[in-house]
Amino acid sequence: YRRIIGFSSSNDVNFVITACKRYGLPLINFAAYDAEPMLNNANGERKGLEAWAEYYHVDTSELRAHRSCDDAMMTMLVVKALCGVQNTGIGTLLEKNRGTLLSVEKAEAQMIERKRRNEIMGKIEELYGKKNRQPHSIVLGGELYSIGFKMKGDIDEAYRIARLVYDNGGMLSKRLKGTGTLILADDEIRPDARSDRSIKAISKSDFCSLVGK
Repeated sequence: YRRIIGFSSSNDVNFVITACKRYGLPLINFAAYDAEPMLNNANGERKGLEAWAEYYHVDTSELRAHRSCDDAMMTMLVVKALCGVQNTGIGTLLEKNRGTLLSVEKAEAQMIERKRRNEIMGKIEELYGKKNRQPHSIVLGGELYSIGFKMKGDIDEAYRIARLVYDNGGMLSKRLKGTGTLILADDEIRPDARSDRSIKAISKSDFCSLVGK
């Protein structure tokens, strides 16, 4: 039974998927564990492969960084060192870190979702600074609105809100300078926030009520 371990292995899995599609080949069905989050979580800090090798006193004198075969060897030696520090076998280590396992099937689904998100984000960006000449209503009175960062975590909902701004006589801005209203997730609104600022904040729920949606 073979197990594949890489460092930042999502890049490798995605490379294989892209290469197979480029040359019209069937996808190679495999999955790889990612040593990067294993090491980061075990030590409470983030480092690159070379830095982890130095941290664990791995002899890399015969290895050259960023050469595929040498990076693979370095990854193996660093993971071996991690097992030694934790006094555990590789099977136990991988079982504890099964959340880092990325299959081709899962990676392909993630690639499709990223593409979809990028397309929707593109639709949002098309609305920046754009005025609707025939809005459904003028309740927003041409005022500037921007969508908070957390709101964009749900890209479909962010686009719905962006359309509500555009369709109700507001103007969407990527970021506000000086004046305007920032639309935030409901749990981001602070009751003690100052109300005299030129940039106001409104919860998503209150904004939807304002435009009747």
